[in-house]
Amino acid sequence: MNLLIDSGNTALKWAFVQDAQLLPMSKLIVSPEDLPEQLQTIANSQENNNVRTVYISNVAGIKRQKQLTDWCKDAYQIDPIYAFAGNEFNGLVNAYNPFEKLGVDRWLALIAATHCFKKPLCVVDIGTAVTIDAIDDKNHYIGGVILPGLALMRQSLQQNTDAIGLMQDQNIENIFATNTEQGVISGTNLAIAAAVENMTEKLGCKTNQPVTCVLTGGDALHVKPYISQSVEYMPDLVLKGLYLWDKENDLDR
Repeated sequence: MNLLIDSGNTALKWAFVQDAQLLPMSKLIVSPEDLPEQLQTIANSQENNNVRTVYISNVAGIKRQKQLTDWCKDAYQIDPIYAFAGNEFNGLVNAYNPFEKLGVDRWLALIAATHCFKKPLCVVDIGTAVTIDAIDDKNHYIGGVILPGLALMRQSLQQNTDAIGLMQDQNIENIFATNTEQGVISGTNLAIAAAVENMTEKLGCKTNQPVTCVLTGGDALHVKPYISQSVEYMPDLVLKGLYLWDKENDLDR
């Protein structure tokens, strides 16, 4: 049995691989000071006893990597294997320059999306930051954009204005807000939704083909209702990509 971990800036997701099958995903919101204790949630699970290898996608920095490595050694007596971006994967060509600088979570999401959906593709990860990445009809990753996520947009408004406070997402039926809080919630969701729609439209014009748009990330369901086009939602997209990366590298044995 293998353990797959998607270590993001805000959340930690994991899933086990048993008999070559990816099991359902679990998730927790990271508290940096409590992470060692939080990791016991994984170690205490029923599947823990048979873990042979741990594969990790980490975009949360060197300190997080050390915490994860130390935990793997303590819990399983093994060194984890960290995924990395390549210049090619099963025909998917990486045009990032240099290719190894592409965030590993973005690369794994692209790998999973090309495996699960018809190209061309817009792959959208809505988390602490938002990435919108494009794959053309020739299976080439041609690039993407990065913008602040919902919380960062709202924190910027709160920190740089006098009358706007921090707020939580809520269901808003009318985007034409009649108070400040609703205005910020609608505005920030619409900003990301507009970027998604614009990138999808531009990719469609570039390829002259209908584009499949795939959403993932912790805030994807907040933004999804504001997107006017049809989209696919896959919360475990990065873990699916890590699973495929594992299999391609002949590691799930």
